Amino acid sequence: MLHGKPSIVIFFDPDCELCHREATQIRQQQAAFANTSVYWLTTQSLTKARAFAHQYGLDTLSMMHVGALTREEAYQAFGPTSVPHIFIYGADKRLRKEYKGEVKVEALLKYL
Repeated sequence: MLHGKPSIVIFFDPDCELCHREATQIRQQQAAFANTSVYWLTTQSLTKARAFAHQYGLDTLSMMHVGALTREEAYQAFGPTSVPHIFIYGADKRLRKEYKGEVKVEALLKYL
């Protein structure tokens, strides 16, 4: 993760309506994320995560990565999280912005 370019980590739940809207917005503006790595992480099964990625076409975009963590792993890495919960990191690997809840794509792009 965080390969010398800006990165976004999105904690999501495949059944979350706000997460569905977030995925739709990001997919619609995919070109704006061309130089960013976007990691979609969930505590649900990897099968559900991949189905979500496929449903929104995220699995066809090279900058999008989908994965699953246990609740313990998520807590150890990021502390308490909700869904959607978005962390934006600069190319220097420093946290630039954190959002809890749904966020417009334009707000995300300000910090890349």
